[in-house]
Amino acid sequence: MFIIGAMLIVGAVMFIVGVGVVMFIIGVVVFIVDVGVVMFIIGAILIVGAVVFIVGVGVVMFIIGAMLIVGAVVFIVGVGVVMFIMFIIDAMLIVELVLAVVVLAVVVLKVVVLESVLVTVVFALVRSM
Repeated sequence: MFIIGAMLIVGAVMFIVGVGVVMFIIGVVVFIVDVGVVMFIIGAILIVGAVVFIVGVGVVMFIIGAMLIVGAVVFIVGVGVVMFIMFIIDAMLIVELVLAVVVLAVVVLKVVVLESVLVTVVFALVRSM
Protein backbone atom coordinates (compact mmCIF):
# COMPACT_ATOMS: atom_id res chain seq x y z
CA MET A 1 0.00 0.00 0.00
CA PHE A 2 2.89 2.31 0.75
CA ILE A 3 4.39 1.69 -2.69
CA ILE A 4 0.97 2.24 -4.38
CA GLY A 5 0.46 5.41 -2.37
CA ALA A 6 3.95 6.63 -3.22
CA MET A 7 3.31 5.89 -6.87
CA LEU A 8 -0.03 7.76 -6.74
CA ILE A 9 1.62 10.75 -5.07
CA VAL A 10 4.47 10.79 -7.62
CA GLY A 11 1.92 10.33 -10.41
CA ALA A 12 -0.19 13.17 -9.06
CA VAL A 13 2.85 15.42 -8.78
CA MET A 14 3.98 14.47 -12.27
CA PHE A 15 0.44 15.07 -13.58
CA ILE A 16 0.23 18.47 -11.93
CA VAL A 17 3.70 19.41 -13.16
CA GLY A 18 2.95 18.03 -16.63
CA VAL A 19 -0.39 19.84 -16.82
CA GLY A 20 1.31 22.99 -15.54
CA VAL A 21 4.02 22.77 -18.19
CA VAL A 22 1.45 22.12 -20.93
CA MET A 23 -0.73 24.98 -19.73
CA PHE A 24 2.32 27.23 -19.56
CA ILE A 25 3.29 26.33 -23.14
CA ILE A 26 -0.29 26.81 -24.31
CA GLY A 27 -0.42 30.15 -22.49
CA VAL A 28 2.86 31.31 -24.06
CA VAL A 29 1.68 30.29 -27.55
CA VAL A 30 -1.69 31.97 -27.07
CA PHE A 31 0.06 35.07 -25.68
CA ILE A 32 2.46 35.21 -28.64
CA VAL A 33 -0.40 34.73 -31.12
CA ASP A 34 -2.55 37.31 -29.33
CA VAL A 35 0.32 39.80 -29.20
CA GLY A 36 0.99 39.12 -32.89
CA VAL A 37 -2.65 39.73 -33.78
CA VAL A 38 -2.77 42.87 -31.63
CA MET A 39 0.49 44.17 -33.11
CA PHE A 40 -0.80 43.41 -36.62
CA ILE A 41 -4.01 45.34 -35.90
CA ILE A 42 -2.03 48.22 -34.37
CA GLY A 43 0.34 48.18 -37.36
CA ALA A 44 -2.57 48.17 -39.80
CA ILE A 45 -4.19 51.06 -37.93
CA LEU A 46 -0.89 52.95 -37.98
CA ILE A 47 -0.41 52.31 -41.71
CA VAL A 48 -3.98 53.40 -42.47
CA GLY A 49 -3.49 56.42 -40.23
CA ALA A 50 -0.22 57.29 -41.98
CA VAL A 51 -1.85 56.95 -45.41
CA VAL A 52 -4.82 59.05 -44.30
CA PHE A 53 -2.39 61.60 -42.82
CA ILE A 54 -0.32 61.71 -46.03
CA VAL A 55 -3.44 61.99 -48.20
CA GLY A 56 -4.87 64.62 -45.84
CA VAL A 57 -1.63 66.61 -45.89
CA GLY A 58 -1.54 66.25 -49.68
CA VAL A 59 -5.09 67.55 -49.99
CA VAL A 60 -4.37 70.40 -47.57
CA MET A 61 -1.15 71.28 -49.42
CA PHE A 62 -3.03 71.15 -52.75
CA ILE A 63 -5.72 73.47 -51.37
CA ILE A 64 -3.08 75.81 -49.92
CA GLY A 65 -1.19 75.72 -53.23
CA ALA A 66 -4.36 76.45 -55.18
CA MET A 67 -5.21 79.30 -52.80
CA LEU A 68 -1.68 80.70 -53.20
CA ILE A 69 -1.91 80.46 -57.00
CA VAL A 70 -5.34 82.10 -57.01
CA GLY A 71 -4.06 84.76 -54.61
CA ALA A 72 -1.04 85.40 -56.83
CA VAL A 73 -3.23 85.68 -59.94
CA VAL A 74 -5.64 88.01 -58.11
CA PHE A 75 -2.66 90.03 -56.87
CA ILE A 76 -1.14 90.24 -60.38
CA VAL A 77 -4.51 91.15 -61.92
CA GLY A 78 -5.13 93.69 -59.15
CA VAL A 79 -1.69 95.24 -59.63
CA GLY A 80 -2.32 95.26 -63.39
CA VAL A 81 -5.63 97.05 -62.91
CA VAL A 82 -4.05 99.55 -60.51
CA MET A 83 -1.17 100.12 -62.94
CA PHE A 84 -3.66 100.59 -65.79
CA ILE A 85 -5.60 103.12 -63.69
CA MET A 86 -2.32 104.86 -62.81
CA PHE A 87 -1.45 104.91 -66.52
CA ILE A 88 -4.82 106.52 -67.29
CA ILE A 89 -4.27 109.05 -64.49
CA ASP A 90 -0.77 109.77 -65.83
CA ALA A 91 -2.19 110.20 -69.33
CA MET A 92 -4.81 112.58 -67.97
CA LEU A 93 -2.11 114.52 -66.11
CA ILE A 94 -0.03 114.73 -69.30
CA VAL A 95 -3.07 115.94 -71.24
CA GLU A 96 -3.79 118.52 -68.52
CA LEU A 97 -0.15 119.62 -68.60
CA VAL A 98 -0.28 120.02 -72.39
CA LEU A 99 -3.55 121.93 -72.10
CA ALA A 100 -2.03 124.16 -69.43
CA VAL A 101 0.96 124.88 -71.68
CA VAL A 102 -1.37 125.60 -74.61
CA VAL A 103 -3.52 127.90 -72.46
CA LEU A 104 -0.41 129.65 -71.17
CA ALA A 105 0.89 130.08 -74.73
CA VAL A 106 -2.47 131.47 -75.84
CA VAL A 107 -2.50 133.90 -72.91
CA VAL A 108 1.06 134.99 -73.64
CA LEU A 109 0.21 135.34 -77.34
CA LYS A 110 -2.88 137.40 -76.49
CA VAL A 111 -0.86 139.66 -74.22
CA VAL A 112 1.83 140.10 -76.88
CA VAL A 113 -0.73 140.76 -79.62
CA LEU A 114 -2.74 143.07 -77.38
CA GLU A 115 0.41 144.90 -76.34
CA SER A 116 1.53 145.34 -79.94
CA VAL A 117 -1.94 146.55 -80.93
CA LEU A 118 -1.92 149.01 -78.04
CA VAL A 119 1.55 150.24 -78.99
CA THR A 120 0.43 150.65 -82.60
CA VAL A 121 -2.71 152.54 -81.55
CA VAL A 122 -0.72 154.75 -79.18
CA PHE A 123 1.84 155.53 -81.90
CA ALA A 124 -0.95 156.25 -84.35
CA LEU A 125 -2.59 158.61 -81.87
CA VAL A 126 0.72 160.34 -81.12
CA ARG A 127 1.41 160.80 -84.86
CA SER A 128 -2.01 162.16 -85.57
CA MET A 129 -1.46 164.82 -83.00
